[in-house]
Order: sequence, then structure tokens, then C-alpha cells
Amino acid sequence: MGARVDRAFTDGRTALFTAVQRGHASMAEVLLAAGAKVDRTGQEGNTLLMTAADLGHEAVVVVLLRAGAMIEKTMTNGSTALMIAAQEGHTAVVKALIGAGAKVNCAMETSRETPLVKALLRAGAEVNKVGHAEQTPLLLAVHKQHEAVVVALLEAGADADITRDDKCAPLSFAAKEGNVAIVKALLRAGPTVDKGANERGTTALLMALQQGNTAVALVLIEAGAGWDVPNTDGWTPLLTAAHGGNEAVVKALLKAGARADKTCVLRAQGEWTPLLLAARAGHEAMTAMLLVAGADANKTGVAGATPLHMAQGVHLSRSERRFHHRWAQQTQPRYLRDHRQPDHHYKVSSVQQTRARVSKRQGSQPSRRLLKPQHRAL
Repeated sequence: MGARVDRAFTDGRTALFTAVQRGHASMAEVLLAAGAKVDRTGQEGNTLLMTAADLGHEAVVVVLLRAGAMIEKTMTNGSTALMIAAQEGHTAVVKALIGAGAKVNCAMETSRETPLVKALLRAGAEVNKVGHAEQTPLLLAVHKQHEAVVVALLEAGADADITRDDKCAPLSFAAKEGNVAIVKALLRAGPTVDKGANERGTTALLMALQQGNTAVALVLIEAGAGWDVPNTDGWTPLLTAAHGGNEAVVKALLKAGARADKTCVLRAQGEWTPLLLAARAGHEAMTAMLLVAGADANKTGVAGATPLHMAQGVHLSRSERRFHHRWAQQTQPRYLRDHRQPDHHYKVSSVQQTRARVSKRQGSQPSRRLLKPQHRAL
């Protein structure tokens, strides 16, 4: 009779599989009593217990367990019935499996429901266990933006600094997704704020700026994220924010102690300052902010270019005038201080920024030469 009970239909399903799939616990119990095989597997190694766990049929799971179903049997991808139930968020099924002795420290992915996570943690699950996808429950919860799950895992002692093989950390995931609440929850756990997000050294702050998540960036800056921590390409948060015209972030970074005129070397691009990048991109308000913060309008970068050259390159007349005015303010006092002459016939033009020797001879034309050869007289 047993062979007849396990006879498959044309589509490969057995009577027991159909009962399990539809959640008919009493029918499954009858078929098992008649000799149906409890551990029959499918093409991918999935068992009846896994099917019941996947669909959340708690009563069927209990029946299968009583019939001796192998609780730790895995699919070809390494998933167990417990992992499947956890992934789908079936709290009652997870509790039933744990009660039957399922190993909670196996590789698993976190669920969508806080009660499920708490049930696993109470059973002693290792919150930092790395799963088959090189993920921890915390990394998955952050990536899927399950705030309550993140909080539960952190309260259970999950390592906020743990990373995958590609060095991605939870804080960087949260910064990329732009979830302020999760970022704050992670920061309360005391992670390394400037921990590299990937093999390129992109920190959480840089990740937030690259994704345009200003609110997250401001939270990270307040938490002490470094303004001068570059990635492997040389980009720092201040350079990135200045280039993107993010005034709120630049203001916060300057307040936190960022140097407005620090020169950074970008890979394959040479030397750049925040002011040079802002000028090249045509961000007038940003250039004004950096100048007020003490950025040197004469400081050169790649190929000897100045901010004025960059502003001229994008044809911003207002920006040109701003740089010219600041250049005049910075240059004239320095010239007068460093080049005082006993000859009172030397004069300095505050408009042209040239030095002119005026001849005593009536009607003669002044002889002029540029004070700063690299700048064009305006």
C-alpha cells in the first residue's frame, strides 16, 4: 500500500505533497500513517518540510516533524527549513522548528518580522553568523530597510562593524539606502564611522554623498565622520560635496573643521581643491561660501589652473567677477606688504592688478606688466 500512496501524478506531485501544499494537516497525517515517505525530495533537494515551512503551514510542519522529517536536510543552495521560514517571516513555523531542535546557528537570512528575529535570538542564534550569501542577519535587515529588525539585532549584540568579504559594512548600506532612522540606530551601537564601505575605501559619508542622501550625510557628520578621509581615487567628502554643489553638507563640514583650501590628488586627474571643483561646475553660491571660509582664490591645481580659469571655462560672468574681486582683495595687500619701494613713483592699480611705473615726463605713457603672469588682466 505504501508504494501506491507515494505514486506520483503526471506532474510529479504525490498525494502527500498536495496535502502539504494546501495545508491539510489531517490528510497529511493519514497519508503518513499509511506509509507515505516523509523525506521525499524534489529536483532542487526541497523536502515536504521545506514546502510547509515556505508556505507557513504550522500544523503541517508539526505533523511532519512528528513523523520524523529530517529537520537539518538542506537544498542544493544550502537552505534549511528554518532558513526558509526565517526568510519568509513565518514566526510560528520558526518556533515549531526551533522547538523540534533545529540548529539556530546555521547560516540564515533575517526575516521581515521583529517577533521572528526575537524568537531566534531567544533560542541562542548567533547574530553575527555569516550565511551562504556572505550576509549576516544585520546586513540583510539594513539592506532591506527593516528598522525594527535592525534594532532587535543590535540589542542582541549584533556587531555593527561586521562586513562581508567585499568589506561592505552595515552603516554604509544604510547610508546608501538613505534611511536616517537605521543610520541613527547603527550609530548608537558605536560602529567605526569611517569604516571603508568597499574595496575602494568609500566610507559611509562618501556613500551618502554619492547617492545624494543629504540628511544621512548630515547625521554622519554630526557623529564625527571624517571630512578628509579619501577613497582610493582621492575623493574626500568635502571635495565630493563641493563638486556636487551640496551647500548644506559643505557648511556642516566647514563647521566641523574642514579646510576649505586643502589640495587633494585625484587619480588620473591631478591636484584639485574644493574651490576649483566648485568653480569648474559653476556653483556660484558654493564658491562664495568657500571663499568666505578662507579658500585661496589664487591657489592652483591641475595644469596650474586657478579657480578664475575654471570659472572662465564655464563662462560664468558673475562668478568671474566674484573671483576677480576676491583676487584683488587678496593680492593687493600682500603685494603692498612684500614689495614696498622707496620710490614713490610706483603705484598699484586695484582694478587691473598691475604694477605701473609712472614717468615724471609729462605726457608719457605708463609702463605696465602683470603682477601675476598666470592671470589675464581684466
